[in-house]
Amino acid sequence: MSLSPEKKSLKPRTKTTRTKVKAARSEVAEAVEAPASATKLTLRNHELAHAQFAGRDLTGSDFFGTRLASASFKGCRLIEVNFTQARLSGANFEGADLTGAVFADADVRSARFVKVTGLSAAQLKILVRRGAITKVEPPIATEETDA
Repeated sequence: MSLSPEKKSLKPRTKTTRTKVKAARSEVAEAVEAPASATKLTLRNHELAHAQFAGRDLTGSDFFGTRLASASFKGCRLIEVNFTQARLSGANFEGADLTGAVFADADVRSARFVKVTGLSAAQLKILVRRGAITKVEPPIATEETDA
């Protein structure tokens, strides 16, 4: 008795891949176009270069490993936002509230931190060490000076 080899599907998985890519793009588009009051976005390891989040409340959001080069967070509430391993080069944080934000291993070169509030002394030290802030001026309010 001979056994015939099991037929395997030779169709490429392009439809599945396209569906996943389409879903990811939809999720990103919804996040970027969400109302200004939207909070707790979870966009881990996404491609969001040049995204415009200006003026939004993104409290508690998670941008772990996300590429946010040249993104705008101008005037945002970024309380306890996770930017761990995010690529933030050239991002604009002007006037943002960064209370409790995490920048562990984030690329913040050339990012703009002007008139931001809520930075702890430890956060400020990290940003200075990574070259995001070259000169500490009074407009940068830390938690210690706001108390």
